[in-house]
Amino acid sequence: MFGLVLIFVIPAVLANPLAPRIECPKFTPVEDFDIPQYLGRWYDIEHSKWNFGGEELLCTSPKYGLINATTVSVENFSLLDSALGLFPVKATGTASVTDIPGSLLVDFPYGDSPSPLTPDGYGNYNVLKTDYVTYSCIYDCQPTEDQVYDGVIAWVVSRTPQLADAARQECEDVFFSLGVDMSNFIHTYQGPDCTYPED
Repeated sequence: MFGLVLIFVIPAVLANPLAPRIECPKFTPVEDFDIPQYLGRWYDIEHSKWNFGGEELLCTSPKYGLINATTVSVENFSLLDSALGLFPVKATGTASVTDIPGSLLVDFPYGDSPSPLTPDGYGNYNVLKTDYVTYSCIYDCQPTEDQVYDGVIAWVVSRTPQLADAARQECEDVFFSLGVDMSNFIHTYQGPDCTYPED
């Protein structure tokens, strides 16, 4: 799910040295995932906290396009809310298909080294539930080796800037079943001050 400040779709979660050691829960991405249906623009509704997804980023809108049968383009757009006003920021990268349907590996050509697949073969962008036309529930769980944070990312995106409560609940129910702490979710501003790139 953009001067130039860079943001990331799948960034590092805020470190918490007091976070307990965890084991990632078992989860299953959408088994019949249809990439062509998933392409296009989405809008960030809410997400867990991470270093490059803070409350100062407004109007966040990821867009996905087909490069070839195994690679998808990723473009994340946001408005940065600063003391000098709103500034557009963008990050571009790619997402590669994995052997697991509904699980993609997102990579940006800057910052840290690309995330590897998990030992079970999962990428860092797992679509756990979507109807392609309304909402999508995205999840990742990759704790660091030193366990300084739980490595969980949960993200709700919508085809429109606003999402009905019932559709949002579809994702929140999925996240709740995986033990995601939603008490600190960031609800992204998608209001009249937003402007978006032309598609």
